[in-house]
Order: sequence, then C-alpha cells, then structure tokens
Amino acid sequence: MAATVAVAATGCVPGRRNASDPDGRGGASPRGTSPTGGPRGTATVLQIVAHPDDDLYFMNPDLEQSLTAGDRLASVYLNCGEKDGINKVPGRGPAPRPDEPGYAGARRQGLRQAYAYMVTGRPDAPWRTGPLALPGGLAAELDTLEGHDHVQLVFLGIQQYGPDWVLPRLWADPAAVTRTRVSTGSPVARSYAVTRTGLVDALVHLLDRYAPTVVRTMDPDPDRQPHDAPSGGGNNGGGGDNGGRGNGGGGGNNGRGAPGRRDRDKANRLHHDQPGYSDHPDHTATALFTFAALERHRHARTAPPVAVVPYRGYYNERWPQNLPKQLVRRKAHILNVYGGSPGSCGFAAGCGDYDVGHDNSLGTGWVQRTSPRQPFAAPRVAPDAAGRLHAFGVLSGQAVMWQETTRGSGTWGAPIRVGGDGIAPGLTALLDAQGCWHLFAARITGLGPHPRDNRRDLAHTRQTRPGGAFGAWTSLGTPDRDPERGRRVGTPAVARAGDGTLHLFARNWERGIATRVQHPDGSWTRWTPLGTTAPVPPLQDGVAAVTDTGGRVHVFATGRDAVHHWAQQTPGGAFTELPTGLPASADPPTALPRPDGSVLLVLREPVTARPLLHRLTPDGTWRPEPSSALPGRGYGAFALLAVGGGVLLAGRNNAGTVSWARLDDGPANPHWSTLPSRTVTGPSLALTPDGHPLLTTLAPDATLRSVTVPLTARVTDGPTEG
Repeated sequence: MAATVAVAATGCVPGRRNASDPDGRGGASPRGTSPTGGPRGTATVLQIVAHPDDDLYFMNPDLEQSLTAGDRLASVYLNCGEKDGINKVPGRGPAPRPDEPGYAGARRQGLRQAYAYMVTGRPDAPWRTGPLALPGGLAAELDTLEGHDHVQLVFLGIQQYGPDWVLPRLWADPAAVTRTRVSTGSPVARSYAVTRTGLVDALVHLLDRYAPTVVRTMDPDPDRQPHDAPSGGGNNGGGGDNGGRGNGGGGGNNGRGAPGRRDRDKANRLHHDQPGYSDHPDHTATALFTFAALERHRHARTAPPVAVVPYRGYYNERWPQNLPKQLVRRKAHILNVYGGSPGSCGFAAGCGDYDVGHDNSLGTGWVQRTSPRQPFAAPRVAPDAAGRLHAFGVLSGQAVMWQETTRGSGTWGAPIRVGGDGIAPGLTALLDAQGCWHLFAARITGLGPHPRDNRRDLAHTRQTRPGGAFGAWTSLGTPDRDPERGRRVGTPAVARAGDGTLHLFARNWERGIATRVQHPDGSWTRWTPLGTTAPVPPLQDGVAAVTDTGGRVHVFATGRDAVHHWAQQTPGGAFTELPTGLPASADPPTALPRPDGSVLLVLREPVTARPLLHRLTPDGTWRPEPSSALPGRGYGAFALLAVGGGVLLAGRNNAGTVSWARLDDGPANPHWSTLPSRTVTGPSLALTPDGHPLLTTLAPDATLRSVTVPLTARVTDGPTEG
C-alpha cells in the first residue's frame, strides 16, 4: 500500500534570493513546462546510478534541465548507500552511533528533498512511496512526487559492503549472491537475495517499464589513474561512498573549492578511487550492469531509440573546472538541500546526508565539472558530393544516418541504421574522393566478468558505393592490446592528409595520443604513439584533428595546464609536437582550418567558461582572436563553422539549450544569441547548399532537430542563461 511522505523545508525560502541561492531561481522555471513556456517535454529519461547522490554530483546540471523541461524522469539507485551508518553533521559534537538502515533512509529522504526542490521549488513537497515488484520476486522502493507523477525515484537497496565491494563482486562472479538491505522508513520491509542475472533482469524490466529516450549512467571504463600519495581523508570532503573501507575514506582536497595543483597533478590519493583507476568501483560496476541490460533490452523487444550518455565520476576532481560559477553554485545548493539538517523534516531516519550540506560538497572537486565519457558525441553533419546533408549519430548502441528529405530542405528523414552493435557515442564521419562515407567509432565488443570477456575496440565501416549501403564493420583494434588497457580507448578523430593518407587518432591507456594510418591502397599501419619531444602529461579525452589548406594534418588535445599540438611539416610527413603557449581548456578544443592556411582553435576557459579563440598562422605563430566580449556560459565542446568573412561559434548554454555568436574578421562586438534547441550532447554546425548555417542537435526525445541560424537577427536570451 502506498504511503505519503511529507518532506519538510531545510531552511531555504523558495524564490527568495539568499546566499545559498545567489541567482534567486528558487525552483527555477515552473515545472511541467518547457524553458520557453511550452507543454511538458516529450522525452523520457532513465538514470541508473550506484549511490544516492551520484546523479546530483555527476549528472547535474543535465538532470535539472530535464526536470525544468518537464521530461518524464526516473532515477534508479542500485546501492542501499548505508556506508558506515554514521550520519554526522560536520563540526557538531561527537559522531552518533552507527545506524546503517537509518543512514540509508536519511539519504533517500535527502534525495526526495533535492528532487522536490528542483521540480517545485519546495523541498517539503510530499511524495507517495510504495513497493515496486521486479522479476524474480525482488521488490524495490518506488517514490513518486505528488502532483508530478512523471518524476520517480527507484531504490533497489543492494547492500553496499560485504567482505568486499558488493556490486563489483556481483559483476565479476556469476555465482555470487548478495542481499538487499531494509532502510528505515521504507515500504519494502524485508531483504531479498540478488544475483548477477537477477540484477540485469531487474534493469531490463525497468527499461521496459519506462521506455526511455535517454539513459544516463556512469562510466564503464574509467581512466587510468596513478595514486602516488598516502591514502586517507581530506578536509571538508562532503560525500563519497568509501566509508573508510579499503581504499581510505572521507575527504576531498584542500578544503572548499577545486583541488589544488599538488593534489591534482602530483599527489593523487586513492581515497574514493578503485586501485589504478579514476573512479569508484561501484560506479564502474553499475555502468557495466546498465550496458548489459541495454543490450538485452534492445534485442528483447521493439524499443524506442535511446541516446545513452555515460558520465565520468571522480575523474572530475583532477581536471580544470568546466562549469561556470552560476551552475557550480546551483549544483552545490541542490546538494545542500540533499544534505539537509537534523530535525527539519520529521522523517524518522533523518533529514538528509548531513556531511554533504553546508557547502561541504564543494571540497570534493566533483561539483565543478560535468564530464560525459564521450565529449564529442554531437551529431556529425556534412554534405555529400551532391550537396545533400547527412547526419550521423548513435542510438541504442547502433550507428544511424539521417538524410535530408530533399537537397537544401534542412529537414530530415527517419534514421537509417548503419549497424555495428555496441557503438559508443562520438563516432566520426569522413567523405572520400569517390563520394562514399566512412564511419569510425569506439565500440563495446564484449561485456563479461573477466578481462578477456570485457573488450572494446575502434571500428570502421564504409559505403559500398555513393548513396549505397554500408559494409560490415571491421575492427581496427586499440592502441593497447591488453583488454584491460584497451577498455580505456578514447573517442576517435580522423583527418586525411594532402598525400591521400588517412590518419586515425585516439587517446590510449597512458592518456597520450596514438595513431594508425591508412594508405591510399587501403592498408593500415600498426598503432603507434604520436611522436613527442618530451614526456606528455596526461591529456583529457577529446582529440581534434584537421587538415590545413596545405594538406598538413594538425592534432590538438588539452592537458591540465596547456593545450598540446602535433603537426606534419609536409603532407604525409612525420608528426612533431609543437609548443603552443596556450592555457588548458576546460573542455576539449575545437579546430577549424581557414582558407589562408591558418587554423582557428577555440578553448573553454576554466572557471569562467568563456570561449577563447586563437589562430595558428601559416608561419607557426599563435595569436589571439577577438572573443573576449563574449561572457562565459554553458559547458562542453564548442562547434565552429566558417560563414562569410568570419566564423560562427555555437555551444551548450547554462539552460541546456544552444547559444551562438558570429565572430567576424576585424573589429567586432560579438554577442550571444539563444535558440530554444534542447540537446543531449552539443550542437553541430553545417552549411546548406545555398550557404545558410544550419544548427543541428540530438534532442532528448532521441530525434534530430535542425534550425537555420539567423545571422542578422538576435534571439532574446532566456532568463536562466546567466
């Protein structure tokens, strides 16, 4: 029988400007409407995470943007989240006695508070709670926000700890059996046995139940991460799910704010990570279970197309801040609501995860970034040899192609499957001299408990003739033959040099760049590291590769302190690393070759989120371009397009729609304009046959949307752009 849970306020006055809510947004725009005041969104979002709060730390602001738009949204939490059972308010007296069921219940209450606040502006909005039957006799807790039935939370309640980490062991051992825990205040009053197969069955059932158009989960293949500092807690850690077990527990780095340079670059504590990698073992196992369920879901029934977005986890603390201060402040404020305070809600288990409140979440370094696993996942849009636009993307683990219904129409037909099971977001497309499209993508070729069964590779397919079908996908391997290392392969980038050779680039396990070359006769070289004059520091995933008008290929990637550049001195020649003198980019850089032989590069300045444009002249000199008048907003990689005598710049903004600016050559006063095009990833830009710029996004309902950018008329910015 369903029960109603009333969530009491946590000291925040909705709609009133205060120190905890500096933008005065309260609950932001009225829920159930789009940011532009239209009807409720048509998208359905399913989020599958390990712990209560993973969504708030790693998926926001994308999460709140979905709620603002009125999307149907359900968040699924695999772990009970009981940790060590100590729900202590920092700085207030001795720690209470351990109460694992109570702490788990308090975290569920904190999530109800946070979601109610994001949807209604009131953390005390009531919820209905009840059991949800799952396959195999398992039961989960289902919480539904009163008056907003499209917002639901699902708690599976699997115990977090046994002799070791439970979820990783459940993935790695098909014979393992664990149990759920009973949380204080939950309508699910008994414990259930859980197996590997049973958990996949439960997730498939939830995918069938919600039929999502977007699935968000964690990173199945986190980065390599050396841990070269003593384990142990930091200061003002705010959150995390180690609970002092095994990997050292507790803190963030350097108090409140982003991790300091020493902690980030030279002294990396193990604390919340799994040994050797940059994320929590529960996050990784949850992602693997999610992908296994998605594969079964796709084959088991006719399902709607799904855009899958994996998110980096603790990786975020070691890279420059990519969210502007408004979004960091908002994200931290929602975590404060989740953290709650004792006695503020009347719920028996407690009123939130107290260690996360009072801005303690800022000390982790996780609030300042949001990082999709594949940073270049926007649709790839370009004309074919006849000028008809094509777009390529990934839905339900398969490559898909959209074609203009007629040349120059800017409208798209239904997606055509190009195949390739297990294709990851972020494929790239290239048109050859014969007018045939080539696609390159990372893919999952095996999901299993053992390293030999859990495999990834890069793959390639080509049209058999212009306008014809695509051939079978062929494996190009990975830069690292060992399967465990090969799992870390990055998003591919390709460019064709003036001598006809095709160059494929991807980040490798060492977090450097590796390359493989295809000769005009179709043969491929082996994978080799990109040549360097000195050891290259770790690079962020997201490689930009372009060919200048002289036929030379340029490669760009960002480290923690600088942008790195490799280039051929002659078409077909060897690559040389060349110093840039450019600062680090918060998100991967985007490059655009120019008719005068120069290359334009756009970065996102850390902390401010401002676009910074720099031009590499043909003589090898870098000079800044006028872009400083553009304020910082949004996050993610930018798109660039040559228009007339200048360029068009577009990117995701603070509200999850798209902003653009025209940057003309010579003196200019650029400004942002906003188009109400919601996007799962980022935007793409292309020219129509008559020379008009077309902005294309993959919308949250998994459809392709395009709009002609009005170069002469400014569209009014939305109120939440900041």
